[in-house]
Amino acid sequence: MMILIGKNYLKTAIPLIDNAKTNIDILMYQWGYYSSPVKCTIQQITLAIKSAIIRGVTVRILIHAGSPADGLRRKNSETMSHLGSWGANVKWYKKSGTMHSKLLLIDKTLAICGSHNYSKKSMSGNIETSVLVEGSGEIRPFLDYFDILWGQN
Repeated sequence: MMILIGKNYLKTAIPLIDNAKTNIDILMYQWGYYSSPVKCTIQQITLAIKSAIIRGVTVRILIHAGSPADGLRRKNSETMSHLGSWGANVKWYKKSGTMHSKLLLIDKTLAICGSHNYSKKSMSGNIETSVLVEGSGEIRPFLDYFDILWGQN
């Protein structure tokens, strides 16, 4: 187990995504799309996912739908539109309540969960903490949780 504080999330997650071989599953509350990866380090994670898709990695993303009133849907829609056009299987969380989980699963052996949204504010302004867990047995509950939510939407 490794604790990821602040920008250490990106320093850890991007190489893991870059080395993904078979699948990436993501639960995310907010995922912003930024046109310049140079100006915004969070865009690097989006581009790492795009590269994984191009390499043939299966990517499933379940993201909170939000509502037109809260602006979250607009923010998430742009990113999901790009990721979907690149080949990710994207679903909106539409059940009642807020899907506030932030979970990254890689190759059924790695999980990062915690408070990091995929947004500029989360990676550079907020105080965020996540945990990297390794091992197929150790992350089994996360895999099951993702599959349950995926199946419901």
